[in-house]
Amino acid sequence: MISALLLALPVLAVQPVRWQQRTFEEFAAGKGAGVELRAEGAVQLAPALEELPKLEAERIWSLAGGPDGTLYAGTGDLGRIYALPPKGNPVLLFDSPELAIHSVVVGPDRALYAGTAPDGLIYRIDAKGPVSTLAQTGSAYVWDLKFDGRGRLCAATGQPARVLSISMAGVVDTLCTLTDQHVMSLLFHQEHLYAATARAGRIYEIADTTARLLCETGYEEVHRLAALEDGTLYATALSQAAGDQKSKSALFRIDPKGAALSLWQAEETQLLDLLVDGDGTLLATAAQPAQLCRFAGDGRLSLVARFEDFAPSAMARLPSGALCLGAAQSGGLYRLGTAFAGEGRLDASVEDFGVYACWGNLRWRAELPAGTRLAFQTRSGNSQEPDPTWSTWSAELEQNGSTISSPPARFLQYRALLRSAAGSKTPVLLGVDIAALPANLRPEIKSLEVQTYQPPGQSEDQAQGGPPLRGRRLPQRKSLRLLRWQAQDANSDKLSYTLYIKSEGQQEWKKAEEGLEQSSFIWDTETMPEGLTKLRLVATDLPDNPAAQALEAEQLSAPFLIDNSPPELTLEVEGREPLRLRLRCTDHISPLQRAQYTVDYGDQAQQLSPEDGLFDSQEEYARFAVEGLAPGEHVIAVQVWDRLDNVGTAQLVVEVKK
Repeated sequence: MISALLLALPVLAVQPVRWQQRTFEEFAAGKGAGVELRAEGAVQLAPALEELPKLEAERIWSLAGGPDGTLYAGTGDLGRIYALPPKGNPVLLFDSPELAIHSVVVGPDRALYAGTAPDGLIYRIDAKGPVSTLAQTGSAYVWDLKFDGRGRLCAATGQPARVLSISMAGVVDTLCTLTDQHVMSLLFHQEHLYAATARAGRIYEIADTTARLLCETGYEEVHRLAALEDGTLYATALSQAAGDQKSKSALFRIDPKGAALSLWQAEETQLLDLLVDGDGTLLATAAQPAQLCRFAGDGRLSLVARFEDFAPSAMARLPSGALCLGAAQSGGLYRLGTAFAGEGRLDASVEDFGVYACWGNLRWRAELPAGTRLAFQTRSGNSQEPDPTWSTWSAELEQNGSTISSPPARFLQYRALLRSAAGSKTPVLLGVDIAALPANLRPEIKSLEVQTYQPPGQSEDQAQGGPPLRGRRLPQRKSLRLLRWQAQDANSDKLSYTLYIKSEGQQEWKKAEEGLEQSSFIWDTETMPEGLTKLRLVATDLPDNPAAQALEAEQLSAPFLIDNSPPELTLEVEGREPLRLRLRCTDHISPLQRAQYTVDYGDQAQQLSPEDGLFDSQEEYARFAVEGLAPGEHVIAVQVWDRLDNVGTAQLVVEVKK
């Protein structure tokens, strides 16, 4: 009789599976061009991106927008300043003797002011063209320039780290000297001046000549500061990779009461420039990967644009509303307009269905204002990354619920195509739902074990014939065996099992149990024929498949012995003074493993050794003497165990004379 020990857990049946994408993280796992990924899980067209004329510069360090729409660019490594008018070609304003122009700002007088490295100079470029050195800061770097509410120019310098005030006559006053190496950024907001530093990554409020620490971020550098109208400060912070430590970056918020909080953080990313957009969100340039990020006030991330060969670092907003981006690594310049791009696409991440699958319908949820369109393409293959073995992109699917025409395969990818005939409107993709039917795969049996059953609380040694407890064993049924197997189905189909048995000398398998759902059983072999036996386990996925499509797998157990009979013992007296006994023990199925005797049913058992020195065969002999017996009647009891822990007993009653 076979009885269940453990119940199998419920599993999913083979049925159509669905691949759904509807969150920011799911969409962001793909690659896009000309699309913006919104934090709430939506895809729309990004602002139109326009590449501006190439400058004769290796790096764009700083940008500033003039009131007439002119874009000013401070560059390196030749230390040049360019002007890009709204129409026409770039103009070289000034070719300085410095290596880098790290900061540019347009003053109230419409003149352009520029901070340099490595001599820490501040230039003034008059609107009509003349250039003059306004100040020598005494530092190596002028990282940032800002005008305060009184028309005073303030400078953030490095080596040494100072905040300076420069009059229009070129008089330099030191507002404060900080213990860091560099002051990277300044912000003047609502009559308050703030400074961000590098080395200790701190944010200060500067009042007269006093620096009050607002936040120590724990990062190496606070790169840029920005503020909302309510006085809330935001800052980008970063640390470079060092040793086993990866580069990392974060966005911090400091509320008007001074409470600082890290809203967003990531490894192998560098947030750089930061500005407040017209809707109160924050725009940030990022490297590794190169992208333009948009953060809500609570830190939720949207991706405005992602770039392949362009890593934006500096930003400037023009009076027209256009956003200009400059790259410190390539010298490239781009402009994002206020209108949506005419077309964009999102190539989703590749989905692994685990097995070969046939495709069903592709459905989507979207908002499609008049003049906008949404279409999809798909492709499939059997390698994790798309390569020449994959199918080509399918024809465009414009009807929601269209059947996917890509060939059956293990992997699938879709492409969403967003189009707009009017720059003021965009389609908005909210979700994608794809149905697939995986091919049915054969179940797999990984293991099949037959063990002596060990009752709870009994040690393994005791279950396998180890030393007894005070000469006695814990009670158990020697006929119990534990059957245990491991099986799986790649389709997560529910499996059922059939057990077959075949004893030594038999030619055909006999069915023992069928329709089993468990993977572990206690098997009582008491009524089974003794001898060498095998089990055959057959697993089928029939519970979740039509009979014509169901598949099977089978596994044979290693041969094992069924032996429920105790050894047979013969005990004879060979001599009386002292008492000498001879034991003969035999077992028809399994080898003998040990023997012992007791006197008068006492707890103290004496171990016996066979004549050949080792219990290892089915027939053994032992001779032993029992000394020190008091006059009177005594009972000599012998116990012998076979390999499967069956115990045979014999006893003699002897009389010792006075």
